[in-house]
Amino acid sequence: MENPLNKFFPVENRPEGVFIKVSPEHRSKVQIAEIRNCLFQEFVTNFDINKIKEIVDAAKDVFEKAGPLFEIYNQELDRYVDINVSPMQAGVTVSSVAISNDIKVTDTALVFCLRRKGIVHGINFDRIRDLVKNGQYDHEVVIAKVRLP
Repeated sequence: MENPLNKFFPVENRPEGVFIKVSPEHRSKVQIAEIRNCLFQEFVTNFDINKIKEIVDAAKDVFEKAGPLFEIYNQELDRYVDINVSPMQAGVTVSSVAISNDIKVTDTALVFCLRRKGIVHGINFDRIRDLVKNGQYDHEVVIAKVRLP
């Protein structure tokens, strides 16, 4: 798969991660929101938009590490993940059938699922990591709550 960032500037996928080279010319032509949308549309689950923004803003014209190698969301996971959203919280139930069907469930994939549903605030990342690490399947786990002002 071609790295989606190639649309914006030179990219190198190295064993230690994704490296981008942003020149001052690139900086003047690129919008961070456009990069974020592109990565999201290409189902990249583990990009660090803040690091990418930092590199774009500096525009040093040298390859800099933007993050780890990209992980692409396996859309088959949608069949095994149920997200229940209420006004005050969101819960996720992951079917154990995913494991028996050799579908890998990762914390970054679950966060990506939440973001696709519009859940971007109040996410309990520790709870998501625990869910994946401890294999808490077939029952709902609350993974996001509204933070009142």
